[in-house]
Amino acid sequence: MAEFHKIPPRRTPFYWCVVVLVVVLFLLSVTAALHYGFANDRLDLTFYQYQVKSDKVVSNLRIVQLSDLHCASFGDDNADLVAEVNRLSPDLIAITGDMILRQQPTNTQGVLDLCRQLVEIAPVYYGLGNHEYAVLLSTDSTLTDDLTALGVHVVNLDYEIVTIGENTVAIGGMALMPDLVPTYAEDFLTRMSGEDCFKILLSHYPDVFESAMDDYSLDLALCGHVHGGVIRLPGLGPLYESNQGFFPTWAEGQHDVNGCNVIISRGLGQSNWVPRFNNPPELVVVDIDCY
Repeated sequence: MAEFHKIPPRRTPFYWCVVVLVVVLFLLSVTAALHYGFANDRLDLTFYQYQVKSDKVVSNLRIVQLSDLHCASFGDDNADLVAEVNRLSPDLIAITGDMILRQQPTNTQGVLDLCRQLVEIAPVYYGLGNHEYAVLLSTDSTLTDDLTALGVHVVNLDYEIVTIGENTVAIGGMALMPDLVPTYAEDFLTRMSGEDCFKILLSHYPDVFESAMDDYSLDLALCGHVHGGVIRLPGLGPLYESNQGFFPTWAEGQHDVNGCNVIISRGLGQSNWVPRFNNPPELVVVDIDCY
């Protein structure tokens, strides 16, 4: 009986050119992903537009939000960061905490030098984060006094009513996890909710809006803390957050919660050994438009 042997197809030069091209493109894609994915020395700008249909806002208002710097620096003495903020011409600069590292409790000069420059651009309101709290509670740090001496408005479980442009605005600050809000923030939030003006809360933890803020009336909340999930997967978004688990909801972007516009910054720095991936440092710009 005759035996038949399958003859392998002949590999033409064109075939090998295609193989080489595919391999080269694959390697270039991996190299680009690694280069740009871990390129954390550039600033991403994210713009949000908030149109207000009430007489609470009578003139347009621009807010630039900085969050979670964690002692990082963009240029000498944060010159690049300051230049970008200045170029954006904000009416208000909002800081939503964790500008320092609790592991380096005496390393506060960087944020003080930054704020010294920022107050020359616009009023600066500073809500504390868990890293500031840790340093203030465990050391004799004078950080909040030093910030105040520079002209920074530090708001912690309290608020100020100010005039910005033609607008009357209440600006408060809170750095509490959801389970602590009913105990420590009820009085402050109730008083702030009762103000008849546009109300802005600098809330370091964004996930308080998942469960703890239903009884309060606010217009805008600016949040940080979660670093955009640190690792962001293309097409899937944030991968993990320690309090929320995998694919967290409260990690970035804009959310509507009972009429409050909640905006979560991915932040500027990092606080542990896990590098940011596909998650460049973010500067948030909120344009509040009246009509």
